Amino acid sequence: VDNNWFAAKAAECRGRRSEIRTQWGADDETLVALFVGKFIPEKQIQDFISALGMLKRKRLKMLGVLVGSGPLEPELRILVTKLDAPVHFAGFKNQTELPGYYVSADVLVLPSISETWGLVVNEAMACGTPAIVSDAAGCAPDLIDEGKTGFTFIFGNIPQLTQRLELLYETHQKKHDFTPMLRDKMKTFSIESAVT
Repeated sequence: VDNNWFAAKAAECRGRRSEIRTQWGADDETLVALFVGKFIPEKQIQDFISALGMLKRKRLKMLGVLVGSGPLEPELRILVTKLDAPVHFAGFKNQTELPGYYVSADVLVLPSISETWGLVVNEAMACGTPAIVSDAAGCAPDLIDEGKTGFTFIFGNIPQLTQRLELLYETHQKKHDFTPMLRDKMKTFSIESAVT
């Protein structure tokens, strides 16, 4: 991942953050949790939607934004309706559009049951956004420093994913800034670092 490109594009989009969030129906107090990827079984998106449904019942101001498309979309839309989960379907986006989504979200969620690495986590972190990642993602032990760059959870464990989202919600309410730790982490996982 070209961290410098994502960071530069995120900086360009930062001034439009409130505008983008308003289009999703989210204000500054809302925790926006983002998923980016294909709507396929391996991604376990239904676990993310289920967690958002649980948190809505706790009356937390939270919104899930799903960026992508795929064969599971009709099924996911039915689940959102059934659980009355706060979810916005943003559709497929080209990579050039993603920094605006990363910088406008408060956390990226990658609930996959299988993931060789999970480049979206690198991309989000390069934009200054922490991540909640299942322990089945290859990047989890390398990119996630618990409570500093995000959180991990046991894949398929919806109560634990829900708890991690609630932790992020609490840090969001306290205006916690993950940026310094994310910046340090991305220095280690950069193109420059890889070639030296």
